Amino acid sequence: MADSGATHSLITRSTLARFPHPPAQKTFKPIAVLGDASTAIAVHGSVLLCIYINSIPIYTSVFIVDSLGADIILGMNWCHNNNVLLRVPQQQLLIRHPRYGATTVPFLDIVYVPIRLAQSIQLALHHEHIVSLYAPVPSALPVFCTLDSLLCMEKQLVISDVVLKINRFHTYMLIHNSANTPCTLRAHTIIGLEKPSVNQIQIHPWYHNRDIVNYCRENDIAVMGYSPLAKAKKIDDETVIEIAKKLSKTPAQVLIRWSVQHGFITIPKTSQESRLISNADVFNWSIPDSDMKILDSLGDLHWSCTWDPTKNTLKEAGLQQVLSE
Repeated sequence: MADSGATHSLITRSTLARFPHPPAQKTFKPIAVLGDASTAIAVHGSVLLCIYINSIPIYTSVFIVDSLGADIILGMNWCHNNNVLLRVPQQQLLIRHPRYGATTVPFLDIVYVPIRLAQSIQLALHHEHIVSLYAPVPSALPVFCTLDSLLCMEKQLVISDVVLKINRFHTYMLIHNSANTPCTLRAHTIIGLEKPSVNQIQIHPWYHNRDIVNYCRENDIAVMGYSPLAKAKKIDDETVIEIAKKLSKTPAQVLIRWSVQHGFITIPKTSQESRLISNADVFNWSIPDSDMKILDSLGDLHWSCTWDPTKNTLKEAGLQQVLSE
């Protein structure tokens, strides 16, 4: 992300760990201030990186920080040192390299950023409120907001999926308090989250979670399925056993392979070494399409092996007291 309000370029520790880089250097600046001139974050050193943009190598010094609204922010030091021009009317960056010539980079159509309340607010019961929100970028349009579903469930808030316009680090959103009591939200409460790289949800043949899976795939979010064996509650299912016998595999292998064949990251749990070895033996064979369709049809009944927070509350599931103990 390029930010004309940031004086220096920044990169998160997790992003930096993904690729080889020169050793980090100590810096005289322990704190970096974002483009809003108020958000301060701790700096853990600096590193010189070579960033390729349209095959043009561009070197820049970046501060290392713990977290950002993006993996990397290219600030004004990057723009000045590399002769970068922000063409806002044309919605593009113009990069003029002395050796490799000029190239342009279009602005993203949609970006994902975390947003939080700009100030504390009292929400009257059963009323809609327009609230002011802060975003860690100076301006952007459109911005997709991924809502904090746990906050909405806990506070009984209704917030529709929205596409926002950010202007001078601020935007606005409509929030409905559906509770029978007033609700107070403190300043800096996180309302919208940045796009996750992975979404971990319950996935097995009896619980497809199709709506969430489709959303993740449309938005380039990897799907990680927990409980691929349905907590062993369906391990003796006749359909699974029949397919396992036909393929000379265990029922657990069939269930794990079903997830793998659908393109899910799957995380079966076991405490026994023999089962661990068996569970990992799912990559050199496949389930025939006809049997995959049979396994897929098991999801028509929509059976869950654990609590589904998208379908009912903790109280409705009888888990509120258990979790509070």
